[in-house]
Amino acid sequence: MHILSSTSKDIRLGRRGPQQDYVLPRLLPGWYWLLIFDADGSPLDPPALALIWLPTGRIADGTDIHLFLTNLHKNSPVYSCPLKMADPQDNHNYANPEELALLKAQTGIHNDDELKAHISAVQKKAATVANYPCIQRFGFIKIKINKFPSAYNHVLELARKDPSALLLDIGCCFGNDLRKIALDGFPAQNMIASDLRQDFWNLGHDLFRSTPSTFPAAFLPGDALDDAFLALHPLLDAPLSTPAPDPHTLTSLTPLRARLSAIHSASVFHLFSEADQLRLARKLAGLLVPRAGSMIWGCHGAQAEKGYVEGVPGRKMFCHSPESWRALWDGEVFPKGSVKVATHMVNAGRILNERTDFWMMFWSVERL
Repeated sequence: MHILSSTSKDIRLGRRGPQQDYVLPRLLPGWYWLLIFDADGSPLDPPALALIWLPTGRIADGTDIHLFLTNLHKNSPVYSCPLKMADPQDNHNYANPEELALLKAQTGIHNDDELKAHISAVQKKAATVANYPCIQRFGFIKIKINKFPSAYNHVLELARKDPSALLLDIGCCFGNDLRKIALDGFPAQNMIASDLRQDFWNLGHDLFRSTPSTFPAAFLPGDALDDAFLALHPLLDAPLSTPAPDPHTLTSLTPLRARLSAIHSASVFHLFSEADQLRLARKLAGLLVPRAGSMIWGCHGAQAEKGYVEGVPGRKMFCHSPESWRALWDGEVFPKGSVKVATHMVNAGRILNERTDFWMMFWSVERL
């Protein structure tokens, strides 16, 4: 159990009539005792505590939770209180210098306060579409694509050597990673972005103040595990001789079979079961051009030993280990010895629960 108060760095209280607004920055899921103070900062008389359950670190505007109010003498009535989503003004670490530099360069907003207000406005719109943890924690502005430098630089070199090279970002969300690699030299017109929700891609244009003309990456909405959107094909032994289709004319990923020089996947695989991770890997492998140097790379949750770990309360997450991940690609997805698999593990801390360290595995799979 945790104790929070209006004077701690973890929470701020603002009293408004019979109810109170709570601004919650990033907290681990769990039960919290809340000490309630008056508007002037003095304790209530008699003192009061609120016992609350936080399912995630941030809660969107208008979400009702029950506060079980108990003072030292008697039980108070139970009521629902609207909680406010934390915005950048409440979290000074919402973006690192690299991410802020990208946002300023793309948006033209150089005033820090104006930029924070802009990001907060887009975040609130996104929460009405789907209030995922990545929305609550500002994951939609986090840059992951370059965090495995050897793979990132390799993909940039592919584009320099072949101006027609195509790049897919699967699970692109707002498209922030694609904007980073575009800034570093990969042509935006040769990019394909894909995610379940068109709304998030549109919000990416709002966030970065771009348009389909100024950032001409193709976007294909769909579920990569759905065979109607991405069919599973056997690997080819040689590149196709016919020209690749224009991605902007497509409605699914299937016509891109054996056409892509590079595929990026950030925080996607750990969303699925072990069987579906293998299935997705095989589908993506079929999109990669059968040529030495073509690459799939990215990052996702992992563990030192593969298996299920506790994620958010009530949900298990299957995580590969570096060894099982290498075995999956080199031997199951591709013929043994035909690819080079590299991995790097980073401990992200206990961000999902208080018992389990969450590791991010950065990885790459290069055809030989």
